Amino acid sequence: MSLILTAYSTVYHHVDFIWLVPHPKYYQENGFKEFISQFRLNQIVLIDGRVKNYFNSSKEIKQRLKNLDYTRLVMVGTTSIFFLPRMIRIESDYFINGIPEERFFHQSNWKNRLHVKLIWKSISFYSVDRVFSVSMYMSNYLKAKIKAKSYHSIPSGIYHNQDRDKLMVGRKMVYSGSGAPWQWLSQLSSLWQEIHRQDPTIQFLVVSRDPRTKILNSGLNPDSIQFVQGANGDEVFYHLQEGKLGFLLRKDHLVNRVSFPIKFGEYLAAGLRVVVSDFEWECADFVNKNGGGILVSNHTIEKEAERIIDYFNSLTFDDKIESHELSKVLSRSNSKKELQKILEENKNGFLEIIK
Repeated sequence: MSLILTAYSTVYHHVDFIWLVPHPKYYQENGFKEFISQFRLNQIVLIDGRVKNYFNSSKEIKQRLKNLDYTRLVMVGTTSIFFLPRMIRIESDYFINGIPEERFFHQSNWKNRLHVKLIWKSISFYSVDRVFSVSMYMSNYLKAKIKAKSYHSIPSGIYHNQDRDKLMVGRKMVYSGSGAPWQWLSQLSSLWQEIHRQDPTIQFLVVSRDPRTKILNSGLNPDSIQFVQGANGDEVFYHLQEGKLGFLLRKDHLVNRVSFPIKFGEYLAAGLRVVVSDFEWECADFVNKNGGGILVSNHTIEKEAERIIDYFNSLTFDDKIESHELSKVLSRSNSKKELQKILEENKNGFLEIIK
């Protein structure tokens, strides 16, 4: 969201922002005000975005579009398009950073499958000017789901605000992130247990506030693993300095194939090399093209553990510096430049962003 607001408010001289609040619990006045105040916005409007208030919310947005002279509408999030008035002709951009199939990670039953099918079917009745996603693979997938004149892939980008002189020698294998189902911590746990079996001297570090990551304790000597928390990006960067190898394992699943996790760039920015699952997705493509890590099979844990240990032992501080430099390709500033270039090609008048 930060990338989108920054780019559009830079290119357009008049930007209004509507937040369709999905539930009152998501609205924290102080946090929202602090976030939204960073951007040069003309007007900020909060609308009840709950399903039970759908018709009133849609009516309010439709009225705004009629009364104000907008020349472009920007929708952020898969379901935001359902609030787009069908009869109003206005150029529109549609940002999608996740697909509804994510719910299959929680439960892949007939209800969820029907729900996802209905979402895509409903979206197929709409037509937009441009679709933006986080990866080339997602853009290709969306071409069969959404009618648009053009499709663009722009990574969300990482905040590359740590200087190279803050890098320190690390000696641990690291996981940073949540315990969400798509993180596949059961697989990572099995891999770490095999690595620990083959080399009990290796130390592990988990940077997370999510208690679900405690699964990574399984089968390890308690003295060989440490859990820490980072309150913000700077603290996470500091903790990651204890490591030299980060882990990004994913199942070969549609949701993962179209993703491009920010965590990959954050590992690199902190100077870590990255262990990446080897299938067709952006992270594997990056490693194949630029280096910065090692690709591993999801199927041969014992063999891959041996490869990872050898790779880990070969890493030096020079590799940490190189990883840090590689991460600049994935910086937020690069993504902003790329998005702004596209926007400048068809800039005109006033803009409204609906999230």
